[in-house]
Formats: sequence, C-alpha cells, structure tokens
Amino acid sequence: MNSKIRKATLADAADLIKIKNLLPLTKTDGTKTTGGFLLGTNLETYQKYITESLCLVAVVNNNIVGFGIAFDDAQLRSSDMWFRKNEATWFVDVQTYENSKNCYIEQLAFLPGYKRLVIQLAYNLAQWCFVHLQHQYMFTTTVREPILNLAAIPFIQIVNGLHAGNINEVYPIIGRINSDIYIMEKVVFFEQAKKSALYNYVQNNLITF
Repeated sequence: MNSKIRKATLADAADLIKIKNLLPLTKTDGTKTTGGFLLGTNLETYQKYITESLCLVAVVNNNIVGFGIAFDDAQLRSSDMWFRKNEATWFVDVQTYENSKNCYIEQLAFLPGYKRLVIQLAYNLAQWCFVHLQHQYMFTTTVREPILNLAAIPFIQIVNGLHAGNINEVYPIIGRINSDIYIMEKVVFFEQAKKSALYNYVQNNLITF
C-alpha cells in the first residue's frame, strides 16, 4: 500500500465531499445510516478551508481516503465555536484559556480501515499547531447526538485529551445536536505521544510546513 499525508489543494475539495457522503454513521439509537456527520459543509466550505486553514489529506494508491482541518488561534477566535463558548457547559474554567494561544481541530474524517493514517494525519495537524505555530492548547468537538462521531476519539485518548465541556447546537435540516468539547495541552500531548506504539512511525512521516 502506497500511502502519504500531504497538504490539500483546491482540486481535492470534491473528494472531501465524496468522503463526507460515504461515511457510515451510528445514531444514538444504534441504527446506522450514511450521509456524513460533517455538518454544515459543502464544496465552497471545503474550498475556503483549503485556502485559509490547514487542510491535510491522506492518500492511498493515489486515492484520498481521509482528511483533517485545523484552525489557528485567529481563526478559532472568529469561529462559531468560540463565539458561543459561553453557552457551553464547561467542566473546566474556560477563562484559563482566554489569554492562551489556542488552535482547533475543525474536522477529522476517514473512510473505515485506516486507523494508522488517522493517527499520522492528526499528529501532523498537531505538529503544525504546537510546533510550527507555537500554540499552547488544541480544542476540538465531537458530536454525541443525534449521531455518534467517534473518529477523533482514539487520537484524543492517546494524547490524554481533557473532556472539557459539552454544548448544544442547531443545524439546518438536522436540527438540534449535542457535542463534547475536548482540550489537548501541548506539553501533555507530546509526553503522551511518545508513549504510543506509533510514535516513531509518525515522527518518520512528518510533512514540511
């Protein structure tokens, strides 16, 4: 299997939509469906992410099988998530992070069967945020209801991410959703990552920013 992680190009946007629409979903009632848990995204959204954010794709035998998107501090602070943070239920003192340099994993999506590449791509996103841009904390959210999105959970667990809060949101067509908020700290992230069996693998497969 010939695989690699690279930065996305505008030509990749259509493939990101295809992946979104192929993803299997497990609803909270246990039933499964398809159609993508990446809410509120379309072709124009992905083109914007590719142009303005860090968007990485995982390629296997010349086919894109997954992707991840990260916001820097400025993009996070102008995002809906940060704007609505006072509406969330926090398990930590969120004021702690007001004056920190923070980043945000906006999306992490893969077709089934590529666990190692998920970790590799996510680690490259973190390398960009924590090392290249010197952010202190990384935020992300995962949907709990009405569909259960577990794509990022293995990565969050490996680096000892903190379950920091929960937030209710409303999206067109889908309606109410509920999401968990996680925070990963730079120092803890790298301490935990070094304990992972995949650490040497991802270290040897970092991309250049």
